[in-house]
This record gives sequence, C-alpha cells and structure tokens, in this order.
Amino acid sequence: MNAQWTTLTEHLLSRGLDPNLYHVMVDEDDRVATFFLYTIAGFLAGYQTYRPEGVKNTSEGRKLGLTPKELKYFTFVSRDVEKHPHAVPVFGMERFDWSKDTLYVVEGLFDAVKLHSLGLNAIAVLCNNPKPLRAFFRAWGMRVVGVLDNDPGGLELAKVCDEYFLCPPGRDPGDMTTDELKELLQL
Repeated sequence: MNAQWTTLTEHLLSRGLDPNLYHVMVDEDDRVATFFLYTIAGFLAGYQTYRPEGVKNTSEGRKLGLTPKELKYFTFVSRDVEKHPHAVPVFGMERFDWSKDTLYVVEGLFDAVKLHSLGLNAIAVLCNNPKPLRAFFRAWGMRVVGVLDNDPGGLELAKVCDEYFLCPPGRDPGDMTTDELKELLQL
C-alpha cells in the first residue's frame, strides 16, 4: 500500500472519489472497488472493478498468470446491453444534472470524478468505438465536449465529440490538478 493511505477508502478519497457520492462497493479485505455502470435510461449495464495495487497491463498480467478479473481494471458489460448498439454503459450518471446543456466525456472513471469536482456534467464511456457513441451522444441533446488522453484512443473518441480538449502527453484528467484542468478547459 502507498504510505499515504492504509485503506482502500482512503485511497479513493485521495483520488478525489468520495464513495458516499457514487454507486460503488468497497471491499477493504480484498482491496477492490466495484463501480456500477448504467445506460442513459438508467439501467444497470455492468461494472468496472479497480484494484489500485493490481497490474494494469494485460500482457504483463498474463506473464504473471493472472486472469483479466485480477488486473488493476476489469470491465464487465451485460450481454443484453451489448446487443443494443445505443445502450452504451457509462460511469457518472449518479452525479448528472439534466438541466445543464453540456456533456463532458472522458475515458476513465477517475477522469469523470475530477470533472465532477468542478461542477461539470461528466461521464466516462470506458470505450472509444465511434460507431455506437455517435448515436449515443446525439440522444443526449447536449453539446458533447471530450476531455481526452493524447493517444490513439483519445483521438478516436474525439471523432464523435462536438469539440474536444487533449490532455498533455502522458497525462489524463484524473491525474491533473484542478488548476491544470481549468486551464486546459479554459474555465
């Protein structure tokens, strides 16, 4: 464990995520947090597990004999949802405000949490495939602004946003300071 925190809850709080504000199960014994993913209609679509001490890289995990579920991040999406191309599972719906006219889109759940801390509507799509996302974003009736990693996945997601901001190389919204993020977004 990191010397700055001893429990998983302390770790989540150190990353700006208050478990009381999100649909998350925190298992302190196994040191895994499970975040629930929902569709725009509010249906439970799947989950993503997060093990802060886990191996992030799939090929490195295979070398260690780990299954995908044992990696740092593991995402499961219901087969029922996968059958419907417009039912994209997202993280962040519990903090969503339908009265706002802008939807900020990010790639990871801690990225969405950082934008929530700025009072912005943000969802993490956890995928970059433009085909289902294009129609999905149109259904929101909002201006779609991507806050994206400066990598091939982020550039792919940018194709379906009305506008986008690329993070500095090697950075993502979740690890930027609030001031850095405000400067990037010109807030």
